[in-house]
Amino acid sequence: MMRKGKQIAFWSPACGQTGTSTNLAAAAAVIGLDYYMKTLVAYTKPGSALEPSLVRKPDELAAPAFDNTGLDALKRLARSNRLTANIVKDYTRPILKDRLDFLPGPTDFNEQEDKAGAGELVQHIFACAGQFYDTVLVEVGSGTSDELTNAILEASDVIVVNLNQNAALLDRWLGRGGSFDTLRGKTCVYLLGRYDRQSRYKAGNIARKYHCKTLFTVPYSAGLMDACNDHAVIEFFMRNRNVRQGHDHYHVVHEVRRLAKTILEQADVDSLAFRERGA
Repeated sequence: MMRKGKQIAFWSPACGQTGTSTNLAAAAAVIGLDYYMKTLVAYTKPGSALEPSLVRKPDELAAPAFDNTGLDALKRLARSNRLTANIVKDYTRPILKDRLDFLPGPTDFNEQEDKAGAGELVQHIFACAGQFYDTVLVEVGSGTSDELTNAILEASDVIVVNLNQNAALLDRWLGRGGSFDTLRGKTCVYLLGRYDRQSRYKAGNIARKYHCKTLFTVPYSAGLMDACNDHAVIEFFMRNRNVRQGHDHYHVVHEVRRLAKTILEQADVDSLAFRERGA
């Protein structure tokens, strides 16, 4: 299937330690606000914090078990050979009109339904979405043992590897031999989530130690964490998009913008062509 848009996966080797959902929500907000392109944001595993960070109204989060939106509905269409690129948007929730759509993830995990062929089915859905959207941003499950996760990583143009400043985690995944087969040969951007700027384990030192050229940070920000809890990540970046150095939120906004620009460029998206004037 021909795919026009670029697929970017956000993945972490460690569950619940690196702020993957927050990192993706922040990057998606900046791409939606700063670039004139159609972007889809999605996740593949139940329990992600991505949805409550991006969807504005809390009552919209309580979807019926057999809702006619989201990944579950698209799975049903794909199984019945009725899925086409033009109808994917109809199963999403608009976040920023004509720029950023959100695809609700699975409501639960059915082992019998999903363990066999899950990766091929869900990747087929994202490939269809890529015929309509310029970029498809996907949060996948952590670790290396899941067929679905590995299928999405294998098909992605860029993998954002979410890490933190934990020395053992860094040594395992950035040290010699610290990768695994699915990442070999892939374009990877390494990201330190919940980054503490006061720590001795600074990004520059980590990059030099592990010879890592594409290492970025999402600095810890109480304002961003509050925005995630308040379903208001879009509003946080909209409100702070023009803050200057010295402002409390300058570093997180500046670093997420650097990250967004780089992942688009690494995916061979012409970021200058899509850039909003003044952003």
